[in-house]
Amino acid sequence: MTLVEYGQKAYDYELIDEEYLYAMTFPNESENRVPLRVAAVYLAISTLWIIFSDRAVILLAGDSAASWQTAKGILFVGVTTLLIFELVRRPMKRLSQANRRLMQTREQLRLAFDSIQEGIVSTDSRGAIVSVNNALVTLIGANGKADLWNRPAKELLAEADRPGLERQMALALKDGSAPSISEYSINIDGGRTAAVELSVAAIRSEIPLEQGHIMVLRDVTERKRMQEKLLVADRLASVGELAAGIAHEINNPLTGIIGFSEMLLQEELPENHRRDVQTIHEEAQRAAGIVQSLLGISRKHKPDVRPVAVREVIDKVLALRQYEHRGNNIVTKIDSDDSLMVVADYFQLEQVFLNMVINAEFFMSKENGGGQLTIKTERVGRMVNISFSDTGPGIPLEIQDHVFDPFFTTKPEGKGTGLGLTICHGIIEQYGGRIGVSSQPGEGATFVIELPQPTD
Repeated sequence: MTLVEYGQKAYDYELIDEEYLYAMTFPNESENRVPLRVAAVYLAISTLWIIFSDRAVILLAGDSAASWQTAKGILFVGVTTLLIFELVRRPMKRLSQANRRLMQTREQLRLAFDSIQEGIVSTDSRGAIVSVNNALVTLIGANGKADLWNRPAKELLAEADRPGLERQMALALKDGSAPSISEYSINIDGGRTAAVELSVAAIRSEIPLEQGHIMVLRDVTERKRMQEKLLVADRLASVGELAAGIAHEINNPLTGIIGFSEMLLQEELPENHRRDVQTIHEEAQRAAGIVQSLLGISRKHKPDVRPVAVREVIDKVLALRQYEHRGNNIVTKIDSDDSLMVVADYFQLEQVFLNMVINAEFFMSKENGGGQLTIKTERVGRMVNISFSDTGPGIPLEIQDHVFDPFFTTKPEGKGTGLGLTICHGIIEQYGGRIGVSSQPGEGATFVIELPQPTD
């Protein structure tokens, strides 16, 4: 059983309610049983006294006087017993009714305490936990309330935040002012932390042992995440404005490259030169498509949405990266249905696939000196799934939720901007698709893209 010391006395919290209610309301007794017991004890003692005293009178004065004396005594005892019963029964009935109301109020308060969505902690004068509500148990992932009893309340927080809570508790008890609010990190199940706003109010008493604190904890993790996203969105909007500003300067030389390469392709050229010029022409068009994708961030570009052959885009991307694959010992395996089509902008889809391939190349060559990239497509209902699986180092679980966040990158400085996957995520979602990642450290990573098929 769990014992919690309070001063010099130990309470069994599993039995405290039962003992309290028994003492206050006699749950195993009827309203009349206690008065009946009091009256019965009085009647028994009085009757025994009369009988034995009358035996003495018989010996001294004879039977007639003793019999009359006994009758009067028994009558007197009977009347006084009824009076005692009634005198005890009436206050006991009022006490029982009052205690039933107290039980109802106490149960209402308990239900209200456990229905509050914020976590609530009550501590004693030592700062040890004496009660918590259900929301607090859920917040930290404890097995039950008993797991928290008698633990120092400060141990709920991350170690770096504990001195701050101690100062807050001491100040609340000293000043007795309105509850103060601070932000801390709280330990939750699985070794993780959550951001909470914690307010502390003092339980003041002239008796030191009866003092303590009430703490209210509100989970603000999601609110902070949204604030961070708003800040990032603002930064991303700035990037979009920058892209819009330089798009004109970039498009001018690209227009020249595309135009002159088209003119060269109309000439009679040796086959090897024609392939080179064709590559220049296609890469210039791809660069123009990337510029348009950046413009899409600032909502200044309308994509050219049409049915796109998935295998065609995959082959195009792999052809562009074949030199890097040979140099970095990357082996590519394709398991694709050539007939699968999706609804997207061709150049944006090419950009997404290229980003998937380049990321896999980087981490496989960096960690393993090479590896295998497997690209698989399949039809799932009305959607087409395209997966990119590598044999790299994998992605740690704690950062998998952040890989699509703007400016988040695990690449060394100068090797990544943290925008690649963010742009990919935005591109896929604007076509009604989804993109996700699954990974185990040391076992590679798999990015899965879902896109809708064309409707007939």
